[in-house]
Amino acid sequence: MAPHRNTHYAVKNISGTSANKCWCGNWIKHWQNAARSRRLTCSVVPCNRFAEVGAHVQIDDGRFYGHWYIVPMCRAHNIHHNYETMYIDRRVELIPANVAATCQRSSWWL
Repeated sequence: MAPHRNTHYAVKNISGTSANKCWCGNWIKHWQNAARSRRLTCSVVPCNRFAEVGAHVQIDDGRFYGHWYIVPMCRAHNIHHNYETMYIDRRVELIPANVAATCQRSSWWL
């Protein structure tokens, strides 16, 4: 069965976010720390390439309008001109990109 909005998060890349920084060192580490996961593959269905980056995405179906999230992606899916809707593996946790709510909190590592 093909992924769709009822079974997977539909997301789009957010352009112009590469200057945003977090205390984790990089965004893939940010995702790994928050998700407590060491996932090695891209979260886009059905990609199985190595997840090299923590991609900034927004959900593309109106459920959480305006929030930014981090998910592990390969470089092929996380490119500035990729405006296509992508479906994320349902086992992947979308981690907020808001560092004030994540890695800058004092309880982050507890």
